[in-house]
Amino acid sequence: MHGPRPDLSGGYRYLALERMSYYVNKDAYRTAVRAEIERLGA
Repeated sequence: MHGPRPDLSGGYRYLALERMSYYVNKDAYRTAVRAEIERLGA
């Protein structure tokens, strides 16, 4: 993937803790994944 990484926080400000380093907002994540699938032409 080229360009900046998508914002998957969904507007939430997660704490900068190691255990939360992989937290994403599920709606923002799904939207980003669908957009990437469409971009790839799948």
